[in-house]
Amino acid sequence: MLEEIIDDECTPVREKAMSHTLISRCYRKLNTRESGSSAILNAQTATDMLQGGEPLLLGDAYAYLATVYAYFESDTVKAGHAYGEARKCYRNSPADIARLHRKAGMVMDPKQAISVMKESLIVFGENNMLESARCLNNLGVGCMHAGEFVDSRKYLDKSLRRFKSLGTYEIVMPLNNLGLDYLRDGDYTKAMLQLTNASDQTLEIYDALSIQINISTVNRKMGNLDEAASMLNELEGTVMDFPEPRLRDYYVFNRGVAHLSLGEQAAAEEWLQKFSLNAYKNDRELALATRARDLLMAREMRDGACGVGGDERAGTETGLDTGHSQKWLYEIDYCPCYLLSLA
Repeated sequence: MLEEIIDDECTPVREKAMSHTLISRCYRKLNTRESGSSAILNAQTATDMLQGGEPLLLGDAYAYLATVYAYFESDTVKAGHAYGEARKCYRNSPADIARLHRKAGMVMDPKQAISVMKESLIVFGENNMLESARCLNNLGVGCMHAGEFVDSRKYLDKSLRRFKSLGTYEIVMPLNNLGLDYLRDGDYTKAMLQLTNASDQTLEIYDALSIQINISTVNRKMGNLDEAASMLNELEGTVMDFPEPRLRDYYVFNRGVAHLSLGEQAAAEEWLQKFSLNAYKNDRELALATRARDLLMAREMRDGACGVGGDERAGTETGLDTGHSQKWLYEIDYCPCYLLSLA
């Protein structure tokens, strides 16, 4: 249907461009390795076709293009360029700029993202409850990345309350992220409660996979090592065929650490060596240091320097360091799978 609209010579350029965007969104939902490149190609085509046309429509195209670059390629340079072009197009529309800045975490470091998202929250106010709920969720994640844990909990709690009042499935985002905050705090019972609640309400495959990976981490932390490993084994085929590279990175790292906690050194090394191809929370140095730390543990286990059950040492300093504000992420022995609103 959409391809027929595009092929029809009588179809206006504007409608053809919108059709390419819709096709891109369809590919984004297919969740296969091949769908990512098709989603990007159609988003690029839509943006090219709208050049010189309506600024706000072109801004929407650039904003979406930034999202697919971040989602399918984890490419913050391309995403940042498209994000900047969208901002130029939106310069006379505060509401659209606020909506764009709500997604700032995909292209900016946490401190910068927090600043512009706070500005967006003021624009949304009480008149746009859905956008303010989304922004509060993203602010909560941004503050957590920056180590501002009190503010993170505050924003996520507010987001949860607003999504509850709206009755939308997007409530899974703050539920998942609050679960990760409780996990970071060591309150595994509350973490599991929030995550299982999120799992029961999820409709999107990306959300479902992220939440299940997080639940496996909580199980491991609670000492349910076999159950954690079993969950990750069951997810393998779906995650490794998934088009979003960062989710695959988070999976293989958590899979490696799960094997490490069971004393399975060879499997731990195999999976950990697959991790680090993509930026970890926009911090490649952190990704490499985190992988190196746990590879070192696996090799020490192999050489007899560390007993079975290396989980007790996972997350401790091993001489590797990073001076970034996200240092706490280096100190934990898992990759948290956060859920951001990038709609």
